[in-house]
Amino acid sequence: STQSTGDIVATAIVRLSGAHAPNDSPSGLVDGDFSTIETMKNIKVMLFVVFYTFTVSLVVMPAVGVAINPKAEYFGILIITMYNAGDTCGRLLTFVHKIWIPERYLPYAALARTLLLPLFFICAKPKLIPGNIFPMFLMFFTGISNGFVGTLSMIYAPSSLDTEQEKNISGNIMSFGLLLGCSIGSGIGLILSAFVFNA
Repeated sequence: STQSTGDIVATAIVRLSGAHAPNDSPSGLVDGDFSTIETMKNIKVMLFVVFYTFTVSLVVMPAVGVAINPKAEYFGILIITMYNAGDTCGRLLTFVHKIWIPERYLPYAALARTLLLPLFFICAKPKLIPGNIFPMFLMFFTGISNGFVGTLSMIYAPSSLDTEQEKNISGNIMSFGLLLGCSIGSGIGLILSAFVFNA
């Protein structure tokens, strides 16, 4: 039977991770493939959250952030340091359970981070917000929100699953989404830096 795009992606993930069982199913997929497809469907919202969170972050860090003041060598180092410091703080904040964003609202938090993009853009070109202080604080907030939202999505994803096998598979799927977000975000950031901001 014809596979959907989601089934094809899920099958590719399980093949790459090697997390499949030896028994063949009637459709030609192994049992582990079916398990991965079902797991992917169950965590699709958190998969989107981690993918989109890291996509937004890597669009601005480091390419667009450095483009704000490309002539100052120290600025690029400070921008990257601010992001990494914020990201670490965001991850540590998840130890405080009282401030967790409820799972049903986490996708909205990820989407709200889209507002970071135009703020960085107007800092880089046409520099409607002059100076270096605001971009640094903005990058620090980008890091905090990335670490906090991204970590929560990784925590929530397996919490809705029943078996240990599904939870283990969800880790592979979420890692795939994270890395895909990093790759796409970095690519977009480099294109913007080269052709829009001319950094």
